[in-house]
Amino acid sequence: MRKARAAMFAAIMLFSSAAAMADANDGDLFGYALGDTYTETDEKPKDDARLVLIAAQNPVKPTGIETVYVLVTPISRTIGKVAGETWFASGEDAILAYERYRSILRKKYINWETEYRREQHLQAGQFQSGIYTLSVHASGPHRGSLVKSPDRPFQLVVALSYRPSVAAAAEFESLANDEIKQIAADQFSEEEVQGL
Repeated sequence: MRKARAAMFAAIMLFSSAAAMADANDGDLFGYALGDTYTETDEKPKDDARLVLIAAQNPVKPTGIETVYVLVTPISRTIGKVAGETWFASGEDAILAYERYRSILRKKYINWETEYRREQHLQAGQFQSGIYTLSVHASGPHRGSLVKSPDRPFQLVVALSYRPSVAAAAEFESLANDEIKQIAADQFSEEEVQGL
């Protein structure tokens, strides 16, 4: 019960603190805005990576969120997605956290379109407005899932990205593709890629 109260307080602080004045309506989550340049690291993409997933260095986050990630393009470091996650030992704790965040988001973003779904290993809520999609989901261990710790196999994620069907999403994808092509051009000679 104490954990539940602490997580609820942290969630409320996330969405009401002065430090988090910019919000999803502005394309901002956990102190990072979509379309901005992430400059806190020079981490390089893996050879086959199209985008780079980076653990954010200075996020604005509630106590209940353990890690914040930004998904960025490989050269310009343009942010295309921001996500916060935490892991739980029990599915019940993950579902409680999911329900709290879903409730908070539903109240804070009352004018956003909402959609909820429940599957065997997943509960998800999605909020959409303008060019943004804000999602919260809880998932449990299942075949093919990435579990950080066998002691805490249940995950909660709160994420912000562009809606797939909007111009901003296409622009971000185009920028990512251009940067991938640039990396490939820098890695291989013209003769090596001629005709491919």
